[in-house]
Amino acid sequence: MNRILLIGATGNIGREVAARMSPANVRALVRKPAAANLPSGIELFPGDLTDPDSVHRLVRAHVLPGLAPFLRGEHHHVVH
Repeated sequence: MNRILLIGATGNIGREVAARMSPANVRALVRKPAAANLPSGIELFPGDLTDPDSVHRLVRAHVLPGLAPFLRGEHHHVVH
């Protein structure tokens, strides 16, 4: 299933956005998963945008799978 990556989910605005989304469709980048206190069902992805290793894991886990159809030349299956 494709998930929406939510960065800043534990901030003031991000928390409101997370609360209004279907939890099954959300992956949230969080610095401290144990303290995130987000709605049940949201997938927590531990990391920090200021940490290169976190960004690398994030790209491999979230961005590259989303680009796979384009890399395979199957971009015509994507709805614009």
